[in-house]
Amino acid sequence: MSTDEVYVFEIAPEDFDAGLLPESARQAGSPEFKDQVRWFFERNLEAFAGWRDIAVEDDKIRVSWKASADKADALTEIIKKLGDGEYQEGIQLLRFLLPSREKDAAVRFNLGMALSDTGELDEAEEHLGEAVEIDPDFTEAKVALGVVLSRKGQWEEATTALEDAVVGEPDNPYALR
Repeated sequence: MSTDEVYVFEIAPEDFDAGLLPESARQAGSPEFKDQVRWFFERNLEAFAGWRDIAVEDDKIRVSWKASADKADALTEIIKKLGDGEYQEGIQLLRFLLPSREKDAAVRFNLGMALSDTGELDEAEEHLGEAVEIDPDFTEAKVALGVVLSRKGQWEEATTALEDAVVGEPDNPYALR
């Protein structure tokens, strides 16, 4: 990720996962909501962004930021959160990162995996399918896609995805399982 490029993320307030906020700040548009959303992005961007601008308005949340050469990569920091079991926060941050890295198979893969683990199977399938499309040799994404499809009861499609993973990596224990 370039440290010169400014990345922009924009969503409607109702698209922010209010469950990440204190109960008293979950009403979109309220001053408490705006303060807590701003604080959420401030503390999470601190780990990987140099410059950042966070605007929480009645009709949109807009976050602009630049990577910093002396800080960790955003995806690395978000994966740490997922590894610590902070799924909802990690998912919100991956959704935040996605517009700046739409063609990054690793971002799609991690978002798909987290969504699968939280039961959001349709969206997980979408992101994992994109990861495989971006990188046709991404065996882990094929395995994860197979798992999502099996969780959805789509056995034929799941079998195809897993067989494709085994063809690509015959010794991959997850694909073989």
